[in-house]
Amino acid sequence: MPGLGAFKAQGSFAGLTDSFTLQNPKLAVHMTLSSLHTDALKPYLGNAPWVQQLSGSLSMALKYEGDLGSRHHAEGSMDLSQVAFSDPSLWDGVLPGAETKVSFRADFQADDLTVENLEVKVGKFSFGQRVVWRV
Repeated sequence: MPGLGAFKAQGSFAGLTDSFTLQNPKLAVHMTLSSLHTDALKPYLGNAPWVQQLSGSLSMALKYEGDLGSRHHAEGSMDLSQVAFSDPSLWDGVLPGAETKVSFRADFQADDLTVENLEVKVGKFSFGQRVVWRV
């Protein structure tokens, strides 16, 4: 299917004993998805009018490390700089994407999610926040 972009993943796993039992397991995965066209996402974004007015592509990266138990750490980013928006009822052309990046760093445990850093950058403006959600 055109527009799916390029996906790359690599990972490692440690902790499998000779008798095929887990002992101190550790999993690490690094994934990147580049040039995912917005048309590939539209079926999942609903029927809102703004969805059909998106064009362009986005890229994402995710790094995960965990122990398959209580310790999970993830960090990643999404680059929206190549996404554009058009609304012929308001203006004639397409609004090109500004340099826009969303990034995060988070730790997951059974009873909480701690987002150590959630940052949104649009051009030279940036906003960052630390968040803790408890279940």
